[in-house]
Amino acid sequence: MKKSTQTAKGIAFLLAICMLLPSLKAFAEQAPWDCPEPGCGRTGNRGNYCGSCGHPAPWIQATYTPQELYEIGEKYYNGYGVSQDYGEAMKWYKQAAEAGHAEAMNDIGYMYHFGQGVAQDYSEAMKWYKQAVEAGDAAAKNQIGYMYQNGQGVAQDYGEALKWYKQAAEAGSPVGMFNTGYLYYAGLGVSRDYGEAMKWFTRAADADYVAANDYIGYMYQNGLGVAQDYSEAMKWYKQAVE
Repeated sequence: MKKSTQTAKGIAFLLAICMLLPSLKAFAEQAPWDCPEPGCGRTGNRGNYCGSCGHPAPWIQATYTPQELYEIGEKYYNGYGVSQDYGEAMKWYKQAAEAGHAEAMNDIGYMYHFGQGVAQDYSEAMKWYKQAVEAGDAAAKNQIGYMYQNGQGVAQDYGEALKWYKQAAEAGSPVGMFNTGYLYYAGLGVSRDYGEAMKWFTRAADADYVAANDYIGYMYQNGLGVAQDYSEAMKWYKQAVE
């Protein structure tokens, strides 16, 4: 091999090393790193992925499904494996919502509704609940009914509340079933109808909504819409306790 050729190859090698140095330096500065995945807790990771859960390093753009985004939000909202943090939960819920996750939209509405991690804002809550309804979430229908029942951000309207509760109930929401029954029980927006109330409370109880058992027990205890029956009342009260 000619000397000139060897020299040229040597220079090319040195140039390549020089070009890699910034990347190597950046990598050295990035490692080690602590895993940000809620509940993982692994510290001192080296390389591009967590050695415990496989979470990408901070300098790698992580890709999550809408459900994964929602579940991370749930961890922060409930404090599962991490410190409870409504602000962080909201951040992840919004990413999930932007990806089309209906339940995340409902939860964002709920946080605005009750001022969790954000200033209470009924208009913003209603906006997110309606988006959730359009995306197919039954629970959001119940929340809209609740806002009409209590006049939160809208004029109080028991008839409108009943409409939304029934829609939630027919979509399979146990709390929607219970709330429908309660309006008939209390005679709010409709004529008081204990028989209709019992029908909806029973559906809610069958769907494991605990409060419905208590109301059914009370109705048997006091003979409301049914023959008074203390034994039947005790049965339903025990179910509520259990």
